[in-house]
Amino acid sequence: WLGDVQSEPLFTFLMAGGLLFFSRMVVAESASRWDAALAGVLFGLASLTRPTAWWVALALSMAVIVFRIDHRPWVRSKKRVLFLIACLVLTIAPWTLSNVRKTGGFILLNDAGGYAFYVGNHPLNLGLYEGSDPRVQADILKSELQFRLTREKTEEWQRTHGYWSLPIQERERLWLHAGWENLRAEPWATTRLWGYKALDFWRLWLHPLAYPRAQVILSSLVLVPLYALASWGALLIKRERSGRRFLLLFAVLCMAVTGIHMLTHTMLRFRLPYVEPYLSILAGPGMLSLLATMRKAGHRVSACRINAP
Repeated sequence: WLGDVQSEPLFTFLMAGGLLFFSRMVVAESASRWDAALAGVLFGLASLTRPTAWWVALALSMAVIVFRIDHRPWVRSKKRVLFLIACLVLTIAPWTLSNVRKTGGFILLNDAGGYAFYVGNHPLNLGLYEGSDPRVQADILKSELQFRLTREKTEEWQRTHGYWSLPIQERERLWLHAGWENLRAEPWATTRLWGYKALDFWRLWLHPLAYPRAQVILSSLVLVPLYALASWGALLIKRERSGRRFLLLFAVLCMAVTGIHMLTHTMLRFRLPYVEPYLSILAGPGMLSLLATMRKAGHRVSACRINAP
C-alpha cells in the first residue's frame, strides 16, 4: 500500500522489536534487564526513524508504572521502566547533541512538530470532512493552508520577530503558539476535527480519494476480516493472565498512537506500522479457533449422515 519505498518497513521492524522486548519485560515470568535495555535501544532507533515513536514509548512506559501492568513488585517494575527510558535517551543522545552543536539550541529529534501541529489542527482542515466535495476541498486546503497561510505567517513573523534570523527552536515555538491560538479561538471546531481524524485513522479501507475503487474494496476485504479475527483472538487470550497484560499494553499502544496523530495528521499509512502487525498476531488464535469450529461442525454433519435412516 505504499506508493514507493519509504521509512515504514524499517520503522515497523524497529517498533516490533521494541515491543517484543517490552512485552517480554512485562509479561514473561523470566524477563531480564536485557529486555528493558534492548526495548529502549530499539525504541530510540525507531524514534530517529519517525519521532512519534518517542512519545509512544513514553506512554507505554508510564502505563506500566501507573496501571501496574507488570506482575512483579512495583519498585522492581519501576526500576526496569526507568532503565528502559535511560537506554532510550542514550540511544538518541548523539543525534540530540549533534542538533545542539549545529543549531546552538536544544532540539530533541527534529523541528517539524510545531509546524505539523499548526497545519494539522487548523480549522480549514474541516473542509476535508464537512465540505460538499472532499476532493476539491483537498486542493483548496493545499493551496490555502500549506502555501498562502504559511507564507503570510512567515512574512508577518519576519516583520515582527525577524523570523529567518531566529534560531530554529524559536521558529518552532512560534508555530506551536499559533497552533494553540487556533485551538483556543475555535474549541468546538477543533473537537470536531479531532473526532473526524480519529475515525479517519481507524478507517478499515484505503482512502477513496487517493486510491482506485478496486484497491479500496480489496483493502476492506483484507482489513475487515483481520480485525474480526483479531477481536476473536483477543477474547481467547484474555482467559490467560499474561494475555490480559498483553491486551492492556496493546490498548495503551492504540490510544497513544491515536492521540499523538490526532494532534498532527492521521491516515491509514501512519497506523499500519503501529497496529496491524499485532492484529495479525492476535488473528492467529482467532483463525485456529475458527478452523477448529468448522472442523467440528463438519464432523457433526458427517456423523448425522452416517446415522441417518
